[in-house]
Amino acid sequence: IASDQDEIRLIGFPVSDQNKIDNQKRIRLSRYRFETIFTLVTSILMIEIALKILTSGIQELLNIKRQNIPNSIGIIGAIISIFLILVIYVFNYYNGKKYQSPSLIAAAQDSLGDILISFGTAISILIMWKLHIKWIGSITTLIIGGYIIFSGFKIFLESSLNLVGYFNPKKEKSYIKTILNNKEIKSVEGIYTYYNGNLITVEVEVTVSKFMTIEESFILSEKIEAELNKRYHVSDTKIIFYPERITMD
Repeated sequence: IASDQDEIRLIGFPVSDQNKIDNQKRIRLSRYRFETIFTLVTSILMIEIALKILTSGIQELLNIKRQNIPNSIGIIGAIISIFLILVIYVFNYYNGKKYQSPSLIAAAQDSLGDILISFGTAISILIMWKLHIKWIGSITTLIIGGYIIFSGFKIFLESSLNLVGYFNPKKEKSYIKTILNNKEIKSVEGIYTYYNGNLITVEVEVTVSKFMTIEESFILSEKIEAELNKRYHVSDTKIIFYPERITMD
């Protein structure tokens, strides 16, 4: 029996180190789940803003005669706005993909909406200024509002499904196929896939030869995890090995 000061090692790592790694992983996954909640709230705010824009566009259409023709200064302001927001969009989108952060990706989507608003504003001001067509601005407002509300609903749907644990069954079948490509795997008895924020976590139960050693199973699990990460960007893979000929409940 090992004393309290003895470190029992598994696959070359002390148990204390493994517990530390597991705790760090849980903290990281919890942070991404909070980011999903933040993204969900952001999408609701986007929908609210879009509804206000649509309402404003309808009111402008109903009161076209009261609208004033803007001057060319508004075009310059809109162009400057497009450039500045584009920089923010590229920064948020790049870092969101790099760090797999749903909140940054949602912020990038929001910035993209702002870019379209500025672009639409510049075009509508130019047409109204040159051709004196007042209703163009109202139509542009409605188009922009429609786009923002579509983006908001899309982000809301993705965030909601992530929080309730839904995952695309077709992707799960692809994961199973990739796992079975390893000749050491006899069968896949079960798979559970879910999102932690924008990160994909896979838990799978497989059967292998009853003669497989712990070291061999560890090497195989590392190989499968690397394959799923490379092909499907799966961030965390947990594999439970069962010896062949054992009846599964």
